[in-house]
Amino acid sequence: MITADFISREIEQIKGQRYQLLIIPERKVNKPEILGCLKQLNIPILNLSLILSEQLKSVPEQKRPREVSSTLRQVIHRYDTDVICFEKMEYLFDPELKQDPLRLLESLSGNKVLIVLWPGEVQDNTLTYATPEHPEFYQKQGSEQYIMRI
Repeated sequence: MITADFISREIEQIKGQRYQLLIIPERKVNKPEILGCLKQLNIPILNLSLILSEQLKSVPEQKRPREVSSTLRQVIHRYDTDVICFEKMEYLFDPELKQDPLRLLESLSGNKVLIVLWPGEVQDNTLTYATPEHPEFYQKQGSEQYIMRI
């Protein structure tokens, strides 16, 4: 069982690091319980896919990849808090956006702690989204420093 105190301790451990990123493997936790803890800590929970789709719908498709980072950075800066949570980030894997999701999240986590509910698999130090034959497949090794150990 994850508690608000546990999440607070995890946040404190990463504050001040170059990348203040904390990845919670969504499939290994009770999502309502996690969301409840985040709400208890007054951490804003943002639907990343919804934000991007709303903000990028008027941007021509070929220009969308360049707008992703600045759009999310603007959204993050609207919140007067040290910690933000992103959930429902599936759109970030869409090939039209041409993003490396982990690299993008790292770059966004420089000034604020960024908690991410990872929608794919987490095994050892590897993050995966989708299967190898899927167009949205993503895999990144060497991510252990960001993954919350449940």
